[in-house]
Amino acid sequence: NAGLEVEVIKNLDIMLGIQSVEYSGFDFRARWDEYSNVFNFDEMDVDGKESMLAGGLRYRFSEKSFLSAQMSKFDRNDYTEGSTSYSINQIMLLYQMTF
Repeated sequence: NAGLEVEVIKNLDIMLGIQSVEYSGFDFRARWDEYSNVFNFDEMDVDGKESMLAGGLRYRFSEKSFLSAQMSKFDRNDYTEGSTSYSINQIMLLYQMTF
């Protein structure tokens, strides 16, 4: 994990972040019945990588309120046979006020 926040002009910040996880080994997968109860577990081998890259701008109106625009990209690469790799891109506008 790594993150960076830099004030480029008064009250305006650039934010960057990255997170990455790699996994490989043995695990169990829950088996569910029609009532969403776990009734058994299946053995499974896992091998893959997940990563997220994000960036944005934040304008601070005060210590207790800000507006930010952020973009993020999440990637999951699963190398196990029969598994699916995918990617999610997200854009968000967030206003936060703390009382």
